[in-house]
Amino acid sequence: MNETTETAAPALTREDVLALIGEALSARSVESGDAGAADERTELAQREEALRRREARALAEEALAAAGLPKALAQPMETWSREEIEKAVAALEQAFRAAVTEAVEARLQGDAPRAGVLRSLNEMDDPDYYAAVYPTPALTGTL
Repeated sequence: MNETTETAAPALTREDVLALIGEALSARSVESGDAGAADERTELAQREEALRRREARALAEEALAAAGLPKALAQPMETWSREEIEKAVAALEQAFRAAVTEAVEARLQGDAPRAGVLRSLNEMDDPDYYAAVYPTPALTGTL
């Protein structure tokens, strides 16, 4: 009887993989003493940072779009963590909705439209009577 024991390998996160790569590169540079390895580490660090910024910006844009906010607000969030982005988007959404509600309510509390004062035809003088009863025809160019 063959018994196979399955041991699940722990799932590596992106940070774990990048740390392993960084360790491998640093070990290689120590072994070789090569100045090119330092350049490679610098280049790798720059690529990692660019990738992290792109991922953070994409996450921020998704969260902003889901909240109905402009995607242009995502740029300052490039350097933030996932938790910071989620908190900021929630706060922005709440503030934005409150500002819109306040502006709408302020606009609705303005003066109500006033109806014109209607006068009886018997109370009108001749020019007002004729203007009310016989509106001026559009000028057609013929007399």
